[in-house]
Amino acid sequence: MTNPGRKLYIIPIIHNTADLGSFGSKVRSRRDAASSPLIDDLWQQIHEHLLALDLNYSNLRLYQDSLPHCGFEITIVKDLASRGSANFRILCDLVEKGATLMGTESPDLLLQELNYAKYPETTQPEQLAKLAIERDRYIAKRIDQTLKEGEEGLLLIGMLHEVRTHLPASIEVNYPFTITA
Repeated sequence: MTNPGRKLYIIPIIHNTADLGSFGSKVRSRRDAASSPLIDDLWQQIHEHLLALDLNYSNLRLYQDSLPHCGFEITIVKDLASRGSANFRILCDLVEKGATLMGTESPDLLLQELNYAKYPETTQPEQLAKLAIERDRYIAKRIDQTLKEGEEGLLLIGMLHEVRTHLPASIEVNYPFTITA
């Protein structure tokens, strides 16, 4: 008998301002004017590719960049989806198909990042780099602890993250498609 193992699909993403919740309004004017059509196209491609994958939704765990492990994950996802987040609408669609939504990130580390973003003049580049590594390690540990033998996971994660380097070798990692602009 073969070991079913654990498989993780990593989907690199770019956030739109709706993904950022209330903080999104602070960056909207800088990002949306130039990149909104490109980001919208990216999300359409991601959605089409995910639907084309042969996924067993009842055996699929969803992990999302910036989604805290807090007990209110589905509320957060539905709220951001209702505010126009294509990313979170995709998560809602997958949950409706039977996938299990997982809190992915440390709330404390996310709050630390939010504070850095609120006060960039007091934030050093070394602090941001250290925080990025801590977040990636937490995400990898969370996946390792919750993705069971025979299950598949889907991680939607910002393109600059390096979660893969912190995952154990027992998790088979796949990048199922490439996004084109």
